[in-house]
Amino acid sequence: MKGQLVTFEQSADPDYEEYIKNQEMYWVSKFLLDLKYLGTIHKSLPETFGIFIMSCNPYWLHFFIELRTFLGWPIAGQFFDFIGQSLQQPCINEQQHFFLSNLHKSL
Repeated sequence: MKGQLVTFEQSADPDYEEYIKNQEMYWVSKFLLDLKYLGTIHKSLPETFGIFIMSCNPYWLHFFIELRTFLGWPIAGQFFDFIGQSLQQPCINEQQHFFLSNLHKSL
């Protein structure tokens, strides 16, 4: 998908429906190597550069719960609990607290 208009016939395509459902995953996969540089200072940006910002999407909550379950990580009590520690910080907002607390419960 390259940002073009989608016809009615294309919108009924199962591949397009799957793309829309998992659009954020496709973006992360496509720009994985560049994600670590978001928010850093650049001398110049390429003409095709863009930043996409969204609120906490439940898609990622389910994704990370499944990933942590699959990896069996972290093992409770063996490592420092970064998520639990983050939940104690007064600077996180309501959406962040909801996301992290649900992820933390999945251990």
